Amino acid sequence: MIVGHVRRGIRRLFRLGVHHPRFARADAEDELRAFVAARVETLMAAGLTPAQAHAEALRRLGGSWEQALEDVVRSAELREREMSLRDYIDDLRDDLTFALRSLRREKLVATFIVLTLALGIGANAAMYSVIERLLIRGPEHIADADRVMRFFRTERRIPEGDLTTHSFGWVSYDLFRRDTSSFAAVAAYMVYSRGFTFGERADAVLVPYGAATWDLFPLLGVRPALGRFFTAQEDSPAAPQRVVVLGYGLWQRAFGGDSGVIGTSANFGATSYTIVGVAPRGFTGPQFGPVDAWIPLAYQSRNVTDNWPTSWNAQWLRVLARLKPGVSPEQVATAATTAYRSAYTGSDRSEAASRIFVAPLNSDSRGRETSEAAISRWLIGVTLVVLLIACSNVANLLLARAVRRRREVAVRIALGAGRGRLLRLLLTESTSLAVAGGIAGLAVAWGAAQLMRNVLLPGLEWPSAPVNMRILGLSLVSACAVGLLIGMVPALRASRPDLSASLKAGVREGGGQSSRLRSALTVVQAALSIVLLVGAGLFVRSLSRIHAIDLGIEPERIVVVQVRYPTSDDAAGESARRTQVLQDAMLRARSLPSVEHSTLTIGLPFQSSFGQYVRVAGLDSLPRLEGGGTSISAVADGYFSTVGTRLLEGRSFTRDDRDGSEPIAIVNRTMARTLWPGRSPLGECIYWSEYQDSLTTCSRI
Repeated sequence: MIVGHVRRGIRRLFRLGVHHPRFARADAEDELRAFVAARVETLMAAGLTPAQAHAEALRRLGGSWEQALEDVVRSAELREREMSLRDYIDDLRDDLTFALRSLRREKLVATFIVLTLALGIGANAAMYSVIERLLIRGPEHIADADRVMRFFRTERRIPEGDLTTHSFGWVSYDLFRRDTSSFAAVAAYMVYSRGFTFGERADAVLVPYGAATWDLFPLLGVRPALGRFFTAQEDSPAAPQRVVVLGYGLWQRAFGGDSGVIGTSANFGATSYTIVGVAPRGFTGPQFGPVDAWIPLAYQSRNVTDNWPTSWNAQWLRVLARLKPGVSPEQVATAATTAYRSAYTGSDRSEAASRIFVAPLNSDSRGRETSEAAISRWLIGVTLVVLLIACSNVANLLLARAVRRRREVAVRIALGAGRGRLLRLLLTESTSLAVAGGIAGLAVAWGAAQLMRNVLLPGLEWPSAPVNMRILGLSLVSACAVGLLIGMVPALRASRPDLSASLKAGVREGGGQSSRLRSALTVVQAALSIVLLVGAGLFVRSLSRIHAIDLGIEPERIVVVQVRYPTSDDAAGESARRTQVLQDAMLRARSLPSVEHSTLTIGLPFQSSFGQYVRVAGLDSLPRLEGGGTSISAVADGYFSTVGTRLLEGRSFTRDDRDGSEPIAIVNRTMARTLWPGRSPLGECIYWSEYQDSLTTCSRI
């Protein structure tokens, strides 16, 4: 009922549908009766009897009084609608003309209001352009992204607790692919941010690339910009082919957008690949990071292990699924968990009891919301607070302006102007200001969106401009809504003055109710500003504390060099040769005048390591550890001096610590305090292994 009253009030305010249908029908009946009576009199004058004249008049109307009445009602409503629309357009033109003329006389106030609203509306439009990509649409070129899910696996590890990972093997992908009851399609992929070496000598650069199964592209619903994607035959585990699909960015940078690249060869590292297609602009697969090339996953998997198609231990893939309509993530989790536990034939008891679940694309490696999405939600809240502050500030100014115009409004009412007409005039002024602020806010949105894109998703190609048609529409709708919001109360106050007091009052005199309302708006504005300032202060303090954290390394002085080798059929001989090449490179790097230290490592601080099971001699169980478990890195001599880490006790590795010597290990301070509280861990024995049943080798600390 309340909604109906509001809707009718708005329609009357803008003169849409003023006349009630019941009154329109009554008028039409009166008009039709008068017309029939006149026609009957004419026919009777021609010699017809009253009954004959009445029947003839109805026949000429179509033979039915009801049908004739409906025709007259429709014609009357159409005429009324056309007249109302013409009157409304004329009144709107007059209101706009008067509003612009009135605002031109107060340029300073109008400029301040427009700039204030531009800041609030522009900031929200900019955040929407980022939120739309992160939380609504997802990565580019994915059809129905809300139905595309990532697979995750949770293992119950004792005593570390639950460990959730998104890494699977080919055998798991093949298992899920055979489930046709829940999934419309299943695919696997892996993206290497520091992958292919593209170019030669000084021009060589590392480009990110992805290895994917052939069905990834149909699953996502993406079409190539040029050529085609690789096929199932080219991605066959038995005989994979060396083909590549170029990313749009690499195609433009390295090949100048030449359409003749299809069928030619390109060297990535020491391997030559045949170019079969070009991905569309902005396509990065199911992730947000840049990807410059895509190759068949079966060809990439040759570097993992010989038995990768059947091994449960070779787990390095990310698996996706497109759910069938009507299938919920909970149903998928139940069915996938049952299938995984039944099919698992490995030796890891924790993995055999794994729980499988799926989560949306904007999930991190543990199936939770990414930090970028969380930050975006926080920024949306901040920009909404900024918009509310801008609205309260502008509403306060309009209230003050309405007080100054009391005499003008009172004179108009005294001369016969209706309050509804005045209300529309005043709302037209506030809406005009808001629309001007929205247009100015587009410039703010352009720059702010570009800044946030570079901060939240650096290196990602955005195929669309910061301000597109959706952002333009959002800004205009927001501007109109803000105009009505900030103008409604001042307009209602101004359109209902006390005529006698307003005509006698001076320009600077204000009403008590307006003063109280302005005071309330000032309090609201101050409160929101304090909340915003406190939040900004806490955020800045958190950033300063993060920068003050001692990471234990000196990242600003470290350069990471990665070496990629072509695949070789002589695995044993190739491994020995590569080891020798790396050793020689490390020694040669140490002789360079610009290099103080150099080392070799498998795993990088805060980037990559290997999860392991750990057992400590003398302890029946380990305490529950944050992060889900223990991780290790394999490093060579000189590692700690190279990364700038100071040892608290004991010694570092030397060149004598190699295969065949006594196994030793260096633990961090957190592990030492957790497992050996109050005493030195030197000389203690720890057992570590990738499998829980293989904790047999002791490493001395």
